[in-house]
Amino acid sequence: LTIRVQNVPELSGGVTCVFEALTETPGQVQAKGQVVCMSPSLKDLPAHTPPYGEKRVVQLSLRSTETGLQFISTNMIYYNCSVLSSCTSCVSSTFPCHWCKYRHICTNNLQDCSFQEGRVSSMEVNSDLKYVSSSTSSMDELKRSKASEL
Repeated sequence: LTIRVQNVPELSGGVTCVFEALTETPGQVQAKGQVVCMSPSLKDLPAHTPPYGEKRVVQLSLRSTETGLQFISTNMIYYNCSVLSSCTSCVSSTFPCHWCKYRHICTNNLQDCSFQEGRVSSMEVNSDLKYVSSSTSSMDELKRSKASEL
């Protein structure tokens, strides 16, 4: 994870990347105000369970190793498609989740769905919904025309 930091104190003393109370790692200070932080692995993050659901917002702070003072923070969003248990909730997620048609799992990794199995994308669902809504209105028109014939 590379962060571009502007208008900050001299970083030659080093920085620590703090991901809430989850983990702290030394930041690598690079040229042009960039700091590289190692993001926590999925095993370091608590399970995505209520109240977190499919996403977890974690505050990332940079702290001076010289002074011990935090000088900047921002929110990082981690998401987990696998907690979504239906096709609709999966593909309508705000995150890039895909539904594996035959295994009935939601994933962000396209490789999790085999080629033969296929996957459902949000575009496919949206086009199906348009079809359903247009066919429903056609059925309503058909019913109205039949009623007027009677």
